[in-house]
Amino acid sequence: MKRLWSSARGRHIEQVRRDKRDRRAEERRDDRRSRRRGRRSRHVAIASDQETVTAPPKLCLFDARDQVLEFWSVLRAQLARRHTRVWVDLRYVQSITIDGLLIVRAALDDAIEQGRGGGVRGNLPNDIAVAATLKASGFFQGFVRPPGQLPAPQGLVRRWSSTQVQSKVAAELVEFAMENADVPRHLAAASYKALVELMSNTHLHSGEFIERRQRRKPGRWFASVQCREQVAEFAFLDLGIGILQSPAARSFLRRAGDTLIGYGEEVLLKDVFEGRVGASIEQPGRGFGLGRLRQMARDGLLGNLRVMTKSVAGRVDALDFTEMSQSLRGTAYHWTTKQGQ
Repeated sequence: MKRLWSSARGRHIEQVRRDKRDRRAEERRDDRRSRRRGRRSRHVAIASDQETVTAPPKLCLFDARDQVLEFWSVLRAQLARRHTRVWVDLRYVQSITIDGLLIVRAALDDAIEQGRGGGVRGNLPNDIAVAATLKASGFFQGFVRPPGQLPAPQGLVRRWSSTQVQSKVAAELVEFAMENADVPRHLAAASYKALVELMSNTHLHSGEFIERRQRRKPGRWFASVQCREQVAEFAFLDLGIGILQSPAARSFLRRAGDTLIGYGEEVLLKDVFEGRVGASIEQPGRGFGLGRLRQMARDGLLGNLRVMTKSVAGRVDALDFTEMSQSLRGTAYHWTTKQGQ
């Protein structure tokens, strides 16, 4: 009996296997090259579809939260699709805040990190003042701008993102606020402590705990400051697991014999900032940072500190939290500092 691998059919099967293996190797090489360039050029070239995602008129995360979160959800879903070009339509945006800028930029950065940023294009707002702010921020390089000369931007923006605690970055953002908004030193020190605490929460909650037990990547944080008219606005976006999904919150609910739905998200968030929940990752000395943030907000060091996580948002100093129709994966913060605060 003739052996299969020595027959014509056997040689044909082996050749087909080699061809498939060579094609897969070539595709992997192309993907690696595209990721190094920050885009998937090979896939963009053969893209068969283009999707337009339109931003709401008010791109302010805390003031138009449901509309902005719905826009962000659609944008992330389209950016996750393969072989699809995404056009981000910002023409109708009439107002924007630093937290709105940050959440859009986070979605675009995630796409670039995954090698899918080459298919993302868009246009700046028709409002030339808003367009000037977006262009000066450096967030939307390559977006189509409205015709004519843009006015001077209404403020300066500085941003960073990472998965680690970056105390130098926190110091640079605070120094930027001091130089461009004349922020007093004691207010700058409070903002520095807040930034370091929030970076640490992102890294520890979703880094050590999640990576060790669920094999997921650590969450990424995004921090930014905008200075205009002697006011510094800070925004921080934590794309980790969020406050209400942290080990501390889940452990607290287990001890209470309840679930998040039964206990109430706004009630649990209030307990977290009042210090009732305890250490976030079961490490000595941890678990009091968010309580300290609330105390600084009550003392006026973090002006109008607001938080948004999962389906809850509100002011931290008054513990005034309400439920939303949309949900944020992770946690967002916003506060202001200014002279005479």
